[in-house]
Amino acid sequence: MLIYFVLLAIVAIFAKGYDRSKSGIYLIFIFLFMTLLAGLRDVNVGTDSWSYYFQFGDRSLWTNFNFFENLTKEVGFKALLWLSQLLGSNYCVLFTLVAGVVYSLTLIGIKKYSESMLISLFVYITLGQYAFCFNGERQALAIAIYILAIQYIKSRDFKKYCLIVLIAALFHKTIIVAIPLYFIFIKKVNIKTAAYIVISSITLTLLLPSLLEFASKLESRYANYNESTGDAGLLLMFAYNLITLFFIYSRKYIEIDKLQFFDVCLLMFIAGSTIFTIVLTAGIYIEVSRFASYFHISAIFLWPMILHSKMPKKFFFISVAYFFGHLFFMYVYYNKMAGLSPYIFNRSLFLI
Repeated sequence: MLIYFVLLAIVAIFAKGYDRSKSGIYLIFIFLFMTLLAGLRDVNVGTDSWSYYFQFGDRSLWTNFNFFENLTKEVGFKALLWLSQLLGSNYCVLFTLVAGVVYSLTLIGIKKYSESMLISLFVYITLGQYAFCFNGERQALAIAIYILAIQYIKSRDFKKYCLIVLIAALFHKTIIVAIPLYFIFIKKVNIKTAAYIVISSITLTLLLPSLLEFASKLESRYANYNESTGDAGLLLMFAYNLITLFFIYSRKYIEIDKLQFFDVCLLMFIAGSTIFTIVLTAGIYIEVSRFASYFHISAIFLWPMILHSKMPKKFFFISVAYFFGHLFFMYVYYNKMAGLSPYIFNRSLFLI
């Protein structure tokens, strides 16, 4: 797993260079390193990679294709899959194409919204969001597209927000849950908003089993989402809720002119942590917790605002804890989870 830390070091160097000079050449190098590592991986790296490998190998994808029939089957990803089949015969084409789209959109979002390319990319890589497309390529695409919708929450433009979400839904339908949450994300952070979130959480907890049963009728892969998780995910739920409490505490140190955007990102993160709580409370299949990834992505914008805030210098230990805490999480995540280690390059590229 050393290669992931090497990537982190390389990206950090170029991100620091970008923060100092704002030169686009640094972003190009960051994009290339991130994309090539994901795109040139072996099919055995990532728990879901074999699934996409078999989809890439299915050359009958567009035979007798019915567009309207496939609207419920994430036609955007199918189009990307078809394009990758046109471009080459090795599965690395699909992996590289998906990674290129995901990381280009993510870098665009960070460039537009973040105070620090370095801090945002550090969080993005160490919290495992970088490696998300090693497993859930379709959802990784939806998350990257959804990042571009954040500006429309801040500007209160519901129509454009919905448009971005619907485009993202062409790659993963579950992003649709973000549409009703818009009306929570535009609210101020206060007790009333907290009550809205609690009520929404209870309602969703009660309705989710029925929604999953209905979804399984549309597509069979959702059938096992209604299975019990047991005690799985308790530690992760605790960690995310602890971070949420820290973000809430840090809010009082954020400058007034940045507070609106901070509140949007904070409410998104709270929504993500709430989903984890729902999953554990309702005893639902742990994969449902992936829904939280749509909203936990806001951490890449929250941390730069906090670390650049007016927080007293006596809290310097928070920066130290942030740094080593993320590195520890990265070590555990990349070494023990999601089938990311050992990293192997695509061996079929070297076969003659």
